[in-house]
Amino acid sequence: SPQRPWRIWIFDTSKQLISQLMAHFINLTISIALTYNDASSDECLWYLMTNILDNTLGVVVCVGLLRGVEWWL
Repeated sequence: SPQRPWRIWIFDTSKQLISQLMAHFINLTISIALTYNDASSDECLWYLMTNILDNTLGVVVCVGLLRGVEWWL
């Protein structure tokens, strides 16, 4: 079976790692901002909610954009 060269595999893996780190820090920032003035609010709950929203709604938006671009092209 054809196998990708190591260089291509490292590029693909590093792209996924960087995007997940960015999503993590964005979700952390949002959860901290949402609980900044509210001591009774839970940062972990907001992080979970933003992560779930990112992974569900974000995928739907990406699929929609991809289909739109494919239709346009």
